Amino acid sequence: MKLNIDNIVANPHRSFDIYPIDEAQVIDLMESYEEVGDFGTLPVRRVGDTFEIAAGHHRLEAMKRLGYVDVEVVLNDYDDDDMLR
Repeated sequence: MKLNIDNIVANPHRSFDIYPIDEAQVIDLMESYEEVGDFGTLPVRRVGDTFEIAAGHHRLEAMKRLGYVDVEVVLNDYDDDDMLR
C-alpha cells in the first residue's frame, strides 16, 4: 500500500544517539534512487493516525530529501518487542 510520507514517523524504540542516521548512507541511497528508483517497501505499524516505521530509516530519509510524496509500505501488526528487534 502507499502512504503519504508525512504520515510515517520514526520507530520510537530506535536510539538515534546509539544508531544515528549515517549521512554517507543517505547520500548513497539518494544517488541509487535517482539512477534506478526504489525497489523496496518500508515495514510499518499503525499507531492512531500515523504509522511508525519498523526499519529503513535511512531509506525513508533519502526519500524525504528527494521529495517523495507517497511511498510503498507493508503494514504489519508489530508489537513493541517486534519494534525493538
